[in-house]
Amino acid sequence: MYSNIEVVQIGTGWERYVSDRPPYNMVQYMRYHYVSSSLGDYRQSHEYLIFLPSMTNGFLDQRHQVKDMVVGLCHNGETKAYPFNTMLDGAVINDVVGDDRMVTVFDADSRTALTYFSEIDHQLLSIYAVEAEGLLPVEFMDVETRSRWKILGEAVAGPLEGRKLVKHRPTRDVVRRSSYWSNTEVWAPGEGVVGEDDTPQITAVEETFDATP
Repeated sequence: MYSNIEVVQIGTGWERYVSDRPPYNMVQYMRYHYVSSSLGDYRQSHEYLIFLPSMTNGFLDQRHQVKDMVVGLCHNGETKAYPFNTMLDGAVINDVVGDDRMVTVFDADSRTALTYFSEIDHQLLSIYAVEAEGLLPVEFMDVETRSRWKILGEAVAGPLEGRKLVKHRPTRDVVRRSSYWSNTEVWAPGEGVVGEDDTPQITAVEETFDATP
């Protein structure tokens, strides 16, 4: 996706500057250390917590597991979470966050989620998924102009060819965002997903938090 990217070396490089240190141990840095004999892998275990999330009435938010991966948006004082395990591969989701229209696109294979403001020259765009024709995963079109867009937010065909959507900088959270920000709305599957001939009904979806143990 990024042909000019620079790749950081595995070595830390510190042995080049401190001559009295022992040789750098690459194996030590390649092994994942957060594994407990009783609780398992920190990345997978919902009981293995280093940073305890906030609670409501003494109970954790029950809408999802504590470590469900999400893409989190924080914009104009509003927060929204899109769980990876409920977004379909190639999902294109229209939504409104903080009074601005946005679209989130998701590729399951690379676990990549990108969010853009879906507006060009003050024209709001209703965006839907189409089958990808190139090397990059996930392509989409807008209902209004029938322009075709790549996952990186650039129009490659149609009246808007060459134009780029403005990217919103989401956060990709390992420990689920709504456990730390209790007012976070959680996207409900199917909301904001439109077809070629649809005009999306954009609504903010807020799930009720159940504090029952």
